[in-house]
Amino acid sequence: MKTELKFIGIDVSKATLDVCVLSDSPESLVIENTEQSIIKYFGRLLKNTTHEYHICVENTGKYSWELMRILPGLKCSFYVVNPLHLKKNLGLVRGKNYVIDAVRIARFIRRNHGEMDCYIERRTELESQQVLVSERKFRVKQRKEIKIKSKEILVLGNVKLVRSILSKNKKLIK
Repeated sequence: MKTELKFIGIDVSKATLDVCVLSDSPESLVIENTEQSIIKYFGRLLKNTTHEYHICVENTGKYSWELMRILPGLKCSFYVVNPLHLKKNLGLVRGKNYVIDAVRIARFIRRNHGEMDCYIERRTELESQQVLVSERKFRVKQRKEIKIKSKEILVLGNVKLVRSILSKNKKLIK
């Protein structure tokens, strides 16, 4: 029995995943961006052995990490695409929303699945390093902003208030 190809595009946001399944009749739905919802939906969907699934997601950083952790272990071809690659491939796009983006991602993988490599799960050490680097960048930026703000505070006329704020800022910087 020949398996039917199905292409799934997922647009990722912080709280939700907009999913588009392309086949004879395209269908779109929204699920929560949680481990439980992902396992429930894709576990049920991928049980159908008469279909071969190609699932594509745009790499949006930490919001797509749950998908990137769960989907490689399921029976499907899973692709993670650089946002710039998608943008260049799709060209100038007008009228942007999550459902339309999911459809565009699904169409992208339908056209390009033969030329792309499936995603290989990252090692936990690498993922930890990426989180730490991201956190450090955030803290360095925050420290710089506090230093700038401390210099701006000196303009205030209230000496007691200035000293209080400066001492609090120094504690934050340390």
